[in-house]
Amino acid sequence: MKELFSPHNLASKLVLFIGLSVALIIVDYQFSYLDRVRYHINLFSYTIRYIANLPYTTTLQAYEYLQERSELLEKKEHLQRQNIELLTRLSKMSALQHKNRHLQELMNLVEKDRDKRFAVVKLVGVHSSLIEQKITIDKGSSDGVYIGQPVLGTKGVIGQVGDVTAIGATVVLISSPGFTVLGEIERSSLRVMVRGIGNAERLQLLYVPTTADIKIGDQIVTSGLDNKYPYGYPIGTVLSIEEQIGDSFSTIYIKPNANLNHNLEMLLVWPN
Repeated sequence: MKELFSPHNLASKLVLFIGLSVALIIVDYQFSYLDRVRYHINLFSYTIRYIANLPYTTTLQAYEYLQERSELLEKKEHLQRQNIELLTRLSKMSALQHKNRHLQELMNLVEKDRDKRFAVVKLVGVHSSLIEQKITIDKGSSDGVYIGQPVLGTKGVIGQVGDVTAIGATVVLISSPGFTVLGEIERSSLRVMVRGIGNAERLQLLYVPTTADIKIGDQIVTSGLDNKYPYGYPIGTVLSIEEQIGDSFSTIYIKPNANLNHNLEMLLVWPN
């Protein structure tokens, strides 16, 4: 037994194993006998490593997915907030541009009549009924406003002051039933009476003979003869003319030039 593990025998065995190893390496290198065995061993070891690492890689991928999803949702919310803010700013800018254009048109109207005093007023209330159509403005007697004072828009006549307080006034619209103003056909200088009929889209001309020189499209302006409005401010455009056999007067409707339902700023006029 001692002879089996003697230094001499161990050295012999070591030399033998080294020789066999070298021989196998040379044979494998020359003839590739162990390639298939090595392939299967590598495949098996790769499979074992893959299965062993699967919980870790799956957890890592799930964490990365959730993190990316959270970042994407946060970016989406941020972009949505930015979009809402930009749309709000754009809407405000558009409203301001529209208001500036409207005020500029009012100022252009003032420039054309420098011999008269004007004041810009704001709409603060609307009061409409079958009997009267009225609006409330933000200036009153403390600003020099008086009953019967003309009120104009950028496109033409809106109405006249019907009632006044110290800090505000009520304006009766030209479309209010029974409201009348003396007008003139711009083309032929024919004087006509314009009356409101409770419709913001239509006014009526009264007592126009069937033989009168008037046609669809004619422009009606203030005549300046009724002590209500200065001369030449637009009232409306002839919309329709109806003549009945045997009638002495035509039934004529005009469309107001001023948009009576959409004026936020108007002009008060102090005629000379």
